[in-house]
Parts: sequence; structure tokens; C-alpha cells
Amino acid sequence: MVIAGSLPVGVAPEAVGRLITVIKEQGAKAVADTSGPALVSAVHAGPWLIKPNDDELAELVGRPVNALDDLVAEARRMNSDGIATVAVSLGARGAVFVEDGQALLARPPRIEAVSTVGAGDAMIGGLVAGMALHLSLEKRARRASALAAATVMQAGPAIQDLNTAKTLESRIEITNL
Repeated sequence: MVIAGSLPVGVAPEAVGRLITVIKEQGAKAVADTSGPALVSAVHAGPWLIKPNDDELAELVGRPVNALDDLVAEARRMNSDGIATVAVSLGARGAVFVEDGQALLARPPRIEAVSTVGAGDAMIGGLVAGMALHLSLEKRARRASALAAATVMQAGPAIQDLNTAKTLESRIEITNL
């Protein structure tokens, strides 16, 4: 179950944590892609996956997290607190994926950015699809990053042609951190 975006007017941030708890009690995996107090609530409930960007991660931990080593250390701390997968998007610099002691940096090739709208949603979609297909973390990171990059290459939030993402997938550079 994916919980993403801003909360509707009148919904308290704590509702995200309560919803994650219910999802987990039902035996499902919860994914949270939100920010601010809603992200804090989500983290306290321990979803299966979170996907903050670097600024949201810094806000969450209460300090700047600029160096990759520092970012990985914070993600690993969240792993040890019960969040299985932490994906931190870094915009054009790529994304960091941390799970089961493994930390990867996925960097997309240089592309012409048209719009970032929907890129995070595409990344979440790639991660969740990869999980459903039982792909390795590296393959999930590659697929999610390719989908996000393909989304950035066009106007609007929906990918017009999945072949663009498939082509980009082999061009995603993966580095172990």
C-alpha cells in the first residue's frame, strides 16, 4: 500500500502513522512518500519503504545530510529501526538505495530535463513493481531510476512511452557505497 503526496486538508499527520500500523497489521507492506510531520509520523510507524529526497531527509533527522556517507549512515539507522528500504532521491545526481546492509548510488545518464513532476511517483512505482517481481535491490534501483529519468524527460507526470525507460535502464550507473 502506497501513501504518497500531501495530506488532504483537515487530515492530521498522525493519520499516516496510524494507517501504516493498520496496513502492517493486515500483513501488507506500507510505502511512504510524503514530507514534514506526515513523514515523521510514517517513520515512527515503521513502513517497509520510505522515499524522502535529500532535503526531506535533512528535515527528518534535524540537520544537514550532505555527504553520501552521512546520508547512508542515516538510512542504515532507519533500517535498524525497522524500515526495510530507504530510497533517497537526489535529483539530477541520482538516488541512494539502502537495504539489508547494502547501499547503492544509482546515477542516471545526462538527460534533457523538461519537468520533474511525477518523477518521485515513477520512482516509487518502479520500486514497488520490482518488489512484486522479487528483483534484487540493484535491479529495483535501476528500474526505479530509469522510470524517474524517463518521466523528467517529458512534460506531465505520466510516461508516454515505456521504451524510453527501458532504454535508460541499461544506462543507469550503479555504485556500491
